[in-house]
Amino acid sequence: MIQGQRGCGKTTLAQELIKNNNRLFIFDTLGEYEGSGVLFYEYSGVLDFWAKHHNDNFRIIFCPLNPNLVFPDICDLVYECGNMTFLVEEIDSFLTSAMPEYFLNIVQRGRHKNIELIGITQRPYTIPPLLRSQCKVLYSFCQREQRDIDWLKSFIGNDGEKIKNLKNFQYIIWENGHIEQKTTKKV
Repeated sequence: MIQGQRGCGKTTLAQELIKNNNRLFIFDTLGEYEGSGVLFYEYSGVLDFWAKHHNDNFRIIFCPLNPNLVFPDICDLVYECGNMTFLVEEIDSFLTSAMPEYFLNIVQRGRHKNIELIGITQRPYTIPPLLRSQCKVLYSFCQREQRDIDWLKSFIGNDGEKIKNLKNFQYIIWENGHIEQKTTKKV
C-alpha cells in the first residue's frame, strides 16, 4: 500500500516500483501513467487486447471513463489471468467497509495466483480492515488527518507520528517490522 496526501509523491514512487514489471495492469483513474504501456480508455479495447495477449508479457494502462462501473470486471479478469502486478490508483474510491467478492478474491487468494497488488490511497483509514491487514509493505507519505495517523501508529507503532513532518517525496517504508525513511527524488 502507498498512502499520503495528494501531490506528495505517491505516483512517482509507484512508477519506480513498477518500472521493470513485465506483466502489469494499471487501473489508472487519474491518467498519470501514460507512456508506461498500452493505453486504453474503453473496456472493450481492454477485452480485445486481453483475448490476444493474456498469456504474454504486457503492460496495460486502463483509464476508464466510468471507473466504478468496470472495476468489478477488471478485478475478475486480473484474478482469472493471474501472474501479474495489479496497481490500483485511488483504491479507496472502489472499496467500502465490506469488501466486495470480486476484490476479495485478489486480496485473500491472489497470492496463490501470483498476483501482486499495489493499492494507492490518500486515506488509509477508509480502506477496509481486511485489505489493510494483508499489507506486507507500507509506504507512507505525509498525512495530517488524525484518523489516518492513528491507524498508521496502530500498524507500525509510535514511528507513525513522523509522517506529519514529512516533506513532499519523503516517505516512511515499513516492511517486516523494519522502518526506514526515504525520498523518491530530490526535493
